[in-house]
Amino acid sequence: MSSSEDDVPSSKSVRPSIIKHKQQKYRSQWENDDRFKKWLEADKTNAFKAHCRLCNVSMNAELIVLKNHDKSKKHQELMLNLKHKSQPKITALGFVKKMPQNVKSQTVEIKLAGFFAEHNISFNVADHLIHLLKKLIDYSETLKNISLKRTKCNAVVRNVIGNTFKEQLIEKLKETKFSILIDESTDISMIKTIRPAGLSGGRTNRGPNLRESTVVRFFDKLQGKVVSNFFELKSVFDSSTPAAAEGGATAEHLYSILEDTLKSHNIPKDNVIGFASDGCNTMMGVNNSVASRLKENFPGIFILKCVCHSLHLCASEACKKLPKELEDLIRGVFNFMHGSAKRLSLFQQFQKFLDLDLHRILHPSQTRWLSVMAAVERVLEQWNALELFFIDILANDNSRHAEEICTWLHDPFMKIGCVCRSVTASGDYQLSASVGEVGRGRGAESCRASHPPGLPAARGLLPM
Repeated sequence: MSSSEDDVPSSKSVRPSIIKHKQQKYRSQWENDDRFKKWLEADKTNAFKAHCRLCNVSMNAELIVLKNHDKSKKHQELMLNLKHKSQPKITALGFVKKMPQNVKSQTVEIKLAGFFAEHNISFNVADHLIHLLKKLIDYSETLKNISLKRTKCNAVVRNVIGNTFKEQLIEKLKETKFSILIDESTDISMIKTIRPAGLSGGRTNRGPNLRESTVVRFFDKLQGKVVSNFFELKSVFDSSTPAAAEGGATAEHLYSILEDTLKSHNIPKDNVIGFASDGCNTMMGVNNSVASRLKENFPGIFILKCVCHSLHLCASEACKKLPKELEDLIRGVFNFMHGSAKRLSLFQQFQKFLDLDLHRILHPSQTRWLSVMAAVERVLEQWNALELFFIDILANDNSRHAEEICTWLHDPFMKIGCVCRSVTASGDYQLSASVGEVGRGRGAESCRASHPPGLPAARGLLPM
């Protein structure tokens, strides 16, 4: 080998120099860039790394790496969802699919919702409670120091709010004309009370002790409308004078309590312009009643009987023209199905077969006015389904009660009577009384003689 060849180094022995890449630290200035500010942040574990909030990944803190990540497919899809963010949806557990930024607000909402469910509070209260809580935000530090449970809450309502409201009401009654509404009742403690008119129908059993309450109706200048406010609840018979109870709740005694109530609060008698109550003789008798004494001592006072009570009495008298079996039918159908899940399920099958609404049979209440009307209308609505239901019951069970109801349901005059009963409760007494004569049997024979069993003349009254 020549010397010249020795001077030339071989290609294998020569190695190119390697330039070492220098890592860069994360720069907070990148967060001001419009391309990165929505997702870029520093990696909390490594100063040479950057972190994407959307993709939840870390990368080298280099500008070219950030640009490439911003152009990646996954990142672009997440950015598009961020721009068109939809309303969070509520799942079955009450949580949102996408957690809100304010986790504390979500925690409060869940706890409040749980409070409503735990104590069986109407969800309608939430519309007003949240508004109240937002007003109390300025007292956040004060709320930590309050202590309010049922005993104290009861005392505050009775002794603070109640007394303040009553004092304000008395001042209003001293300056404006008003009407009085009273009624009497025995409460659960067997103490006879005169309750606010219109709260419930009927009269309960009288106990050994009595109380009195009053409702006043007047024009409130602050509210700009006529209002009805509960005024007072007083004992009719004082326990310290048991001899007074021997005379009973007479009109004279009830009137003296009402008069003493006005005097004790220095309310002028001239401001009383009206009186309303139910139609019993004690309240509304011509000669010896509370109303007669008010006419004598309050000249020009307007006396009005309870309209609801009067309508109930009118409807009750009109229904006496109808056969008693009508009410037996309504109550019998309800009692036969009530409490039996099997019978209710079977009845729903016939309702679905006839494409009827899945309504339950209603119970006519003894104490609620005109409650029979809703029960009768429900039976008329489900009449065809009831016929099929009781036919099926008789085919599988020999029940005398079911047989009696089934006979009534297949009687066309019974259906006419139910229509009349419904019409009576709605106020058309002339129609119900005229057809009621047929339903009661007074004109049944002549009707059957002049019309075939299909009763075409009465089809106009029957709901198809």
